[in-house]
Amino acid sequence: MSILEKLKDLVSALETNEQEEKVEVYQEDKEEAAPPVTAAPPPPEELTPEIIEEIEEFPDYLDCTDTESELIWAQIEDVRRLKFKLAETQIHYEKSKSSLIYAIATKNKEILSNLESLRLEYGIPKDGYSVQLPSSPESKISFRKE
Repeated sequence: MSILEKLKDLVSALETNEQEEKVEVYQEDKEEAAPPVTAAPPPPEELTPEIIEEIEEFPDYLDCTDTESELIWAQIEDVRRLKFKLAETQIHYEKSKSSLIYAIATKNKEILSNLESLRLEYGIPKDGYSVQLPSSPESKISFRKE
C-alpha cells in the first residue's frame, strides 16, 4: 500500500469518525511492509486537507530544469552521432563489398578468357568437351570429352 493510499485512508477515517479502526489497519500494514521505525507517524491532526490536496493533485504540465533538459539533449545527440557513425561504417562496408565483388568478377572473366585461349591453342572444339579445373597447385587443367 503506497503512502498516498494510506493518507487517503486516514482522511476518510477522520471524516467518518472511525479514526481508531483505520489507525490500527495502518499500523498493521506498516508492520508487515517494513521493520519498525523509531519515529512515529505524524498524528492525523497534522495532515491538513491542503497538504493532502497537494499530494493528490499532480499538475497537468511540468517543466524540468535546464540541467536535466541539457543532460537528455546531450544523450540524444550522442545517439544521433552514433547512428551517423553506424551509417558511415555501413556505407564504407558496402563500398568495400562492391569493389571486392567487382574484383572477383574481373578475375573470373580473366580465368574464362585464359581457358578459352587454351582451348583455341590446343584446337579443342567448343561442344563435347568439359574443363577440369585444378584443385591444388600441383594438379593440372584438363579438357575431357563428355
